[in-house]
Amino acid sequence: TKERVTDPGDRPFSANDHQRAHPKEREYRAITASTTFGTQHKFLAITSTGSDITVTIRSNLIKQVAHFFYVIDEGGGAASNNITLATEGSETINGSGTYAINANREAVGVYSNGSNLFIFASYLE
Repeated sequence: TKERVTDPGDRPFSANDHQRAHPKEREYRAITASTTFGTQHKFLAITSTGSDITVTIRSNLIKQVAHFFYVIDEGGGAASNNITLATEGSETINGSGTYAINANREAVGVYSNGSNLFIFASYLE
């Protein structure tokens, strides 16, 4: 027998729910200069590293438990011009105030525990 759902919050998560929560236009953002990052993008691609770039992650994003995103040196110049991840406030990244991407084509996965950020994956080409 099928159990009847009486509370809309008890219904299964549908494909439409997923599309509303993660629209494709919000998954990728290309960066060519230092910026502040506080949106729901999942892939932050640094497409030009003609100079050092700092990506400052806003506190409101860090407060979202289990939020994750990737930062990728898509331009391939991070060894010469580092990409620095920094927090807006007193939050840390792996226990430090900043995290440097300093190898060409390096990609890192970052997640939040609601208070701080942590690197959960790192990839070098």
